[in-house]
Amino acid sequence: MIAGIDHLVIAVRDLAEAGATVVRELGLDISAGGRHVQLGTANVLVWLGDSYLELLEVTDPPLAARSWIGVPALASLEAGGGLATYALASDALATDLRLLRERGSTMDGPLPGERLRPDGQSERWQLGLPAELGPDRPPFLIEHDLESPDWRADARLERAAHRHAARGRARLARLDLAVEAPASLAAAFSRELGISTVTADVPGGQRRQAALGPHAVGIARSAIGRPAATISIACDGGSGREVEVLGCRFVLQRRD
Repeated sequence: MIAGIDHLVIAVRDLAEAGATVVRELGLDISAGGRHVQLGTANVLVWLGDSYLELLEVTDPPLAARSWIGVPALASLEAGGGLATYALASDALATDLRLLRERGSTMDGPLPGERLRPDGQSERWQLGLPAELGPDRPPFLIEHDLESPDWRADARLERAAHRHAARGRARLARLDLAVEAPASLAAAFSRELGISTVTADVPGGQRRQAALGPHAVGIARSAIGRPAATISIACDGGSGREVEVLGCRFVLQRRD
């Protein structure tokens, strides 16, 4: 079952600089990530409960150009950086993929994945991948290995209680995408993921929207000067703020 947005992959040129930007501009804490040894990338994480922002740096461009995550990351960096792709969480990936393919999806998987942490431990997961990734393409599916360090019960309880230094408890609320062909992306959501969208009137036009557990994904037509992705985060502390950094617009909402 698809439980919501798992994480957003934001391509950056320098992890240290991007992490400092997140702390300074968003008031969110950075956690150690690690290296995708076989993919040519490395990351740091911004935990928002069990969802997270993944800041992804390409460390080996030739290797990344042949890897599933490196291709959308390099494309994003070529355009100036920003959202490269994103993942939806599954708690039964093999079953989800089988049912989706029976309904006409072309999603591939389950495929194994791994990240080497700075402490030498490994995070492991299984993936379901569409044919092509990008902010204007369907997301991929991920099921984390619950025996991996970040997904054991104690780590998840610690995350649930974590309060960011400047923002308190913070949770991902929604992702809004500005794309050239909203109807085509909505159709791909239905075909590849079995997710239906509804149309809502918003300032400036219409937006298609999908409810995904505690999250929502909105799809609207792109406009000149508008970032491809708007990421809304609900926070206990700090004031409401909108800021454009890392190639995305962040909406920090004060939760009452």
